[in-house]
Amino acid sequence: DTPTAMTFLTVASNIGTYSTLSGLAGTTDDMEATVGFDDGSTLTVGLGATSNGWLSPSELLTFSSSVPSVLSVDSEGTVTLHSNYYDAVELVATVCEDSTSALTDSLDVYANLYPDT
Repeated sequence: DTPTAMTFLTVASNIGTYSTLSGLAGTTDDMEATVGFDDGSTLTVGLGATSNGWLSPSELLTFSSSVPSVLSVDSEGTVTLHSNYYDAVELVATVCEDSTSALTDSLDVYANLYPDT
């Protein structure tokens, strides 16, 4: 086996509709990211803990939110809507610390909480 290095990380703009996660409190959506390697191969990770049978997103990436009280992100990339917010919330994916690559990418998402009727 020849080791390969990660060369890029791209977060997909797949959260909600038009980068807005809307719904009642507790609504969720899953982040997706693509990692590229120096041998030209790519791997799509994310889309929750069950994205594929052999690699959990948390084995390769960490996820965070600039305002976790509004939109939180768990270790598998699942985003949860908690409240409205007046500005975009930055959601970040980073290659895990034990990797030799320091790659990160982010996505701005708006939070739109529906009224609870």
